[in-house]
Amino acid sequence: MKLKIILAGLLCTIIAPPALAVTKCVALNSTATECAGLSSTTNGSEWSATCTTNGITTTIRGIGVCSSTPDPQDGYTAASIEYSTNPSENKECWCRMISPAVSQWVHYYNSYTSAEYCAENCSTVCTNYLAYSSGYRGSFFKSMTD
Repeated sequence: MKLKIILAGLLCTIIAPPALAVTKCVALNSTATECAGLSSTTNGSEWSATCTTNGITTTIRGIGVCSSTPDPQDGYTAASIEYSTNPSENKECWCRMISPAVSQWVHYYNSYTSAEYCAENCSTVCTNYLAYSSGYRGSFFKSMTD
């Protein structure tokens, strides 16, 4: 009986297909990447951009949300952000790339004067700073995960 169990285990090991890891190669960096084709939603959280690095084009999608988590310094990134139960306190714009990889949250450089203005403009700010600020792009690209 032990021999049958051992043989069955060996047989399963031999005929079972190996697990293959998947690696995603994305050509993005803060200085060589140029972004255009900007798209965002007013009073919405979704944004996208078409970015090109060394002739390789990648569509980047992300979200922009208003939070109560303040920015301790320009270009600050965070693994998580918080929302206040008092909606008027959610006036800090945070952006996150969600495809082709997930970045940390990246704070927009300035606090908004009101939560309403933040909600109207946050996703637009995310695309504009991605396109026009290499330092801001670097905050997204240095913290990518999958």
